[in-house]
Amino acid sequence: MCGEIDQEITVPELVKEDTLCPHQDFAYICSPTSEEAERLRQFEDSKWQYVNQLLTDTDFQKLITNSKVLRGNISSDVLLEDPKYLSAILIYLHSQKLEIPRNLQELLGTKEVPQLNYTWLETLLQGLLYQTPDWYDDANGFSKKLEADLKARGLVEKRQVSLVKSKVNDQILNQSLGKLSGIADIFLTEYDSLGQELRQLVLADYIRKDFASYLGDSQAPISQLGVLPYFETLRRSAQEHGISVSLAVLSGSVVILPASVKEELVALLPQIHLTFSAVGRLNQADYVKVGFPSTAKGIVAAVTELFQRGRIQVLVGTKSLLGEGWDAPCVNSLILGSFVGSFMLSNQMRGRAIRVWQGHPDKTSNIWHLVAVEPIRILPLSGEKEEQDINTNQDLQTLSRRMEHFLGLSYDYDTIETGLDRLAFPKPPFKKSQIRAYNERIKALSKDRASLREKWQSSLIVADKLEIVNEVAAPKNKIPFLVLVDALKWVRVSLILFALDVLYILFRLRLYKVWWLTLACLLFLTFTVLRYVFFKSPYVRLRLLGESIRKAMLDLGHLSDEHSRVQVDEEKESYALFTYLKGGSMRDKELFAQTIGEFFAPVDNQRYLLKAEKAPAGQSAYFAVPTLFEKRKEDAQKFLDYLTPDIGQYRLVYTRNETGRKILLEARIKSLSNKNDRILTKKKVKSALK
Repeated sequence: MCGEIDQEITVPELVKEDTLCPHQDFAYICSPTSEEAERLRQFEDSKWQYVNQLLTDTDFQKLITNSKVLRGNISSDVLLEDPKYLSAILIYLHSQKLEIPRNLQELLGTKEVPQLNYTWLETLLQGLLYQTPDWYDDANGFSKKLEADLKARGLVEKRQVSLVKSKVNDQILNQSLGKLSGIADIFLTEYDSLGQELRQLVLADYIRKDFASYLGDSQAPISQLGVLPYFETLRRSAQEHGISVSLAVLSGSVVILPASVKEELVALLPQIHLTFSAVGRLNQADYVKVGFPSTAKGIVAAVTELFQRGRIQVLVGTKSLLGEGWDAPCVNSLILGSFVGSFMLSNQMRGRAIRVWQGHPDKTSNIWHLVAVEPIRILPLSGEKEEQDINTNQDLQTLSRRMEHFLGLSYDYDTIETGLDRLAFPKPPFKKSQIRAYNERIKALSKDRASLREKWQSSLIVADKLEIVNEVAAPKNKIPFLVLVDALKWVRVSLILFALDVLYILFRLRLYKVWWLTLACLLFLTFTVLRYVFFKSPYVRLRLLGESIRKAMLDLGHLSDEHSRVQVDEEKESYALFTYLKGGSMRDKELFAQTIGEFFAPVDNQRYLLKAEKAPAGQSAYFAVPTLFEKRKEDAQKFLDYLTPDIGQYRLVYTRNETGRKILLEARIKSLSNKNDRILTKKKVKSALK
């Protein structure tokens, strides 16, 4: 409501001031059970079979080919309002070797058509069924049958076709019982590391009261995730490994404690009438269920005190009770067994573990995030291999969304930053050996708590004053290189002049009269070669481009600090270049990162584009005008004027008329065919004095 954040007290600053303890996030990768994996496989096979039948269905082909689009009854202006949908129609026709009308070929503006995949088919079906059903003459009611078939196979949810990402798969992975073995493995790892010093908190979404009757029965199957199933999983794991550890459940309606703490609890709550009873098949000499009046107050505080004293070592509860406002500084291990992905709620839960504990200056904390992935066999619709990324898995998407906001230590470098990459998380498609190796690595890292504290200290000693910057990864292949092309041109000119000079000397044999010409050529050649070497670096080119964008923003009043500067860093391992604004307000940094990201982003539906008159080989022919400069043509032109010395001869294209939309469509087709044009942004702690 108040606009961009102007100032933020960040977690690294609080760790530096000993207000929060050193901590680390760990993403434990869980594999679905064999039954769940089989359900996932069957779903993918069923989807693939149905979709391939649909593509060759003559009724479906007839419905598409007889559409008003292909009959020329829809104006170009209307078609170009949604270039992606028009592209999906043409891509389908191309995949089936069906004729594309000449006017649509001209409208397309390019001969390069991507292969048909689930993404494009999803767009086509969405338009056919819900977006523009009136564009199709469906006298036989085929679309109704199509919708019913898709719904029956779990491919439509709330009028949204889902071929790329399915709610069926999401539910299987989000609630995978494979997470139970993950929680048990984490518990054993942490106990092996801390022993009796372990103070572990496990948070879940639901209690699952109906499971209470199965507690203590080691043969009872566990079919749901929740507080009581987590408690039973940990109890069985401790029993199996001969570990003597005190477990407890704390929720608003169910409290289960070790029988050994009954007297202490009564002493802490003398004013409340407490009852103790057996629960499930648990031995009453080991665990008891605590009964108390519904109006009683102080139960949570009393159990928390037992936890603080170490009389309880592992506490399992609901996120609603313990995720906000609850204070137990002793927590040194947190397992987030919740499906919550929002920053606010996950940050509240995470905050339970990162507080300092008075009297324990060496406290460190591990925060464990559970994520279920499956090496799903994605069957392609064409010869082109289907692409897999985190967007096809809701559980992984939730983890990624969490990590976008949490500033923490990188596994591989002494840096503090946001993003999933800081956890060295493997890239899809996932292999079982890859998953095992990753889990073993993070378990080993979690045990080395002394190094965790040292790494925080070495990462925080960047300067007396910390600065949070917003880094944007720029694809090296998209960084303009006009100055490089210019330098190459002058190298060629210099060589030609030098060759002519040598020939002249040999021809005339009068060296004493042309020495000055030889020297001039050599100096010019040296200057040009040095210029070429200097500007050949993508690092230099990106810094110059960023500086031009900064000046354009400053000229139009979008930046508050004229003394800020553009910085470029390179990650040697990934060979990625990151640019950011050094100095200035937090809002300046946010706006600069957003503007750079939009400039390099794939073309989608921007109001203005920059189109090359003649792009050098390997350089992008299109760049997007960022939203800060697209409201007025004068602003967009000024943006181009600032960038022309860095990118060369590009012209401004307004995409909201027929001519511009044709160019927009061509740019989108080329952009969408390049799967690597993705922009990565993250926050990172830097020295304000550097």
